[in-house]
Formats: sequence, structure tokens, C-alpha cells
Amino acid sequence: MFKSPSKIITLLQSLLLVVILFPGMYAEVTVILFLLCLARLILKIGNGSFFLELLHIYAAFSCLLMPLLGYKFYNEIKTLILWVRIMPIPAEQYFSFNIPAVVAMGWGFFLFRGSSSDDRPAIQRIVRHLRIDVLAIRPPVILLLTTSAIVAYFISGFLPDSIRQLNTFLYYSLFACAFYIYFYKDFPWKWYLLAGLVGFILLDAFNSGMFTIIAYMSGLILILVIADRKIELYKKLAMLIVGLFLLSFIQLFKLDLRRAYKHGQEANVTELATKVVSSSQETELEALIYPIYQRMNQGYNIALVQKRIPQQVEFLGGEYLGLTFLSAFVPRFVWPDKPEAGGKENMRIYTGIILTTWSTNVGPFGEAYGNFGNVGGWVYIFIFSFFIRAAYTKFLDICKNQPIFFLWLPAIFFQTFYVIETDSLQAFNSLIKGAVFMFLMYKLFPVLFPKRQL
Repeated sequence: MFKSPSKIITLLQSLLLVVILFPGMYAEVTVILFLLCLARLILKIGNGSFFLELLHIYAAFSCLLMPLLGYKFYNEIKTLILWVRIMPIPAEQYFSFNIPAVVAMGWGFFLFRGSSSDDRPAIQRIVRHLRIDVLAIRPPVILLLTTSAIVAYFISGFLPDSIRQLNTFLYYSLFACAFYIYFYKDFPWKWYLLAGLVGFILLDAFNSGMFTIIAYMSGLILILVIADRKIELYKKLAMLIVGLFLLSFIQLFKLDLRRAYKHGQEANVTELATKVVSSSQETELEALIYPIYQRMNQGYNIALVQKRIPQQVEFLGGEYLGLTFLSAFVPRFVWPDKPEAGGKENMRIYTGIILTTWSTNVGPFGEAYGNFGNVGGWVYIFIFSFFIRAAYTKFLDICKNQPIFFLWLPAIFFQTFYVIETDSLQAFNSLIKGAVFMFLMYKLFPVLFPKRQL
């Protein structure tokens, strides 16, 4: 019954629910659960598309491992004086909900999944055929789409909210353009164009101080680059280590960059990068890791929800969540005051905190607990993750018949990839509007999608 390594991992993760009976074991269970998520990801890399595995390990990392770090190293009185932020509820209370929630997410993603559309044989067929199909598109058409994506970036701030989301998808199509060029054999000026697109994205991140699109889009881009390749174990481990190092570097670099902008100082890439490296060597480990811990610890916001509900207000019961789900299907010009994705309103409702100068959110785990408590929250996370899985596998099923769609994976699923730190509405919104956007592109610009039946 459990010949598949993925099924064995799912069984072992399920057995870890013993933590409900023995809450004092939360530290050991957290580490084991994270390592099992890591093992699943390592096994999947080089064996197809690993989007769900990335999303699950990100949940385990930000909602379990980082909070554990807080409880073990940043939760003393001296930490409160030095760092200001400590976990606001007892560890047993926090992990008694969130460990089963991460397991429930794994069930939604992987339970009863035999052969899947994201396995290596299916993905290899898709990639093999899209390499042929893309040659049917004339290079000027791809360059026109690239230009349109760049124009969409510059006009985004001038558009009404009702169409800004679709315009955002048009900008994200820049990443699809890059892969049209990447997979197109002998595309004119191929590597110069790809270097220019990478430079444009990096320059935008540097000028804005926002590196989210680089950090999260990188995982989706990696899926396309290595989806049809068999990767040796040592190369997988090397990729993960390098990836973790780069993410940590980006976080520290971003903090120094924003600090320079705040004080009106001139920001030089080389000087800032050198400063990050030198300070990393001189700073104590506790102080060095703290900015990364603070940024990646989604558990802090979840704990704020657990602290407030039901001690100060009753569980919300799902009414607001139902509104957010319905709002994803209704355009804003039809429903002008429909709920908005973003942390300001959610933080007010679920934690009682009014945000003014910065942005954060409670995430799907915070929403799940705030509406339904423990058991109901776990059921919600299971259903929510199954919704993401269904959307993802349906997308891959479409790619079987229309392989070129696979190049649009980063554009469609980018906002879903970091949903752990946003909210359910972002997932509903991005997936539904992404589907609408792709339908419109397919109907209005069929030249971008050569037809083939595998």
C-alpha cells in the first residue's frame, strides 16, 4: 500500500499528530515534520513539477520552524528588551493547532495521490512537445508580448482597481515571455534578451526595495528550468543550500537597502553587498539571524490570532471567509465595496491591530483558527489546500493537451506561492482571475498557443 515514498512520508507525518496527546513534544515533532517535508521536496526535485512540495515546506518553515526558533532563542526577557518582538502565547498552545494544521495541508496536497500530472513522465512529455510547439510562433510575436508586459508594469499605478489585477497578470506574462525565448531554439539575440529581462527585474527590485518577486518567483522558475531533467542527490542538496543562502542574503541586503533609502543615502549595489558579507562575519549569530527570523516567522501573526480569539472575541464562524470567497468571482465594478486582499482589514478583524505604516497578514492558518478553532480550522486548511491542488493539477491536465501553457506556470501561480503569509482571498483571487486572464489570452491571441494533441 505504501510503496511510494510520498505515501510513506504522508503516513509518517500523520503519525506525528501524537503531539495533540503529548504537547510537550512540540519541538521534536516540529523538527521531524520539517525534515519530512524537506525529504519530500528533495525526492520530487528532478522528478517532475514540485510546486506543491515547495508550498508545503514553506508552510512548515514559516509556521513551525521559525516560531520554534522564537520560542527557543528569542522568547526571554532580555530578548524582549533587545528585539521587542517575542511569541505572544505559550508554545504548547501555539503548536497544538499549527502542527496538525501543517499535517492537514499535506493531506490536502498529497493524500490519495497515485500517479499525478506533475510526475516526471507527464512533465517530460509536456516539455518535449512545447520545445517543438514554440517554434511555430514567430519571434516578433513573442517580442510584442514582451513589450506589452513591460508597458503593463509602467501603467499599473494609473489603472482603476477593477482591472489592475488583470494588468498585473499581463506584467507577470514577462516571465512567460522569457521562457518562450529560453525554449525557442536559435531565437534571435536569445541570451542578450534574457539578460536584459533579468536586468530589468533586478533593477526594479533594487529601485523599489521590494525583492518578493525575486525570492518567490525563483522557485517557480526553477521548476521550468529543471522539470524534465533527472537531478543527482548531491546537486539537489547543493541547490537547496545555495537557495537558502541567497534568500538569507536577499533579506539582509533588502534591510540595508531600505535603511539607506530611509536616511536619504545613496545606495550602491557593490557597497551594500560587501557590507552584508562583512557584517555577517562580524555579527553574533543571534543578531544575524534575527532579521531573517522576524521576516519569515508567519507564526507570530497566527499566535496573535490565537491570543485574541476566543479570549477577547468569539470565533468568527466563517461568514467573512465566505464573503471573501464569493468576492473572488464578482468583479469590483459590480461589487464596489467587496473585501480586498491585503493585511490591513484582516489584522484588524483577527488580531485587533490597526496597521498604518506597514503591511502584514494573518495567513490562511490564522484565518482558519480565527473562524473555526482547532478542529474546524484543520478541516478548513485541508479543504483550502485541496482547492490549490485541484487548480494546480487541472492546469497541468490542460498542459497535456496544450503544452505551451506550461510556460505560464510562474505567471498564474506566483501569488499562490506565497499565500502562507497573505490570506485565502489572494489564492482565490489569483487563481480565478489568472484562469480568466489565460482564457482571454488564448481566445484573443491564439498565435501564442499553437494547438497540439498529445
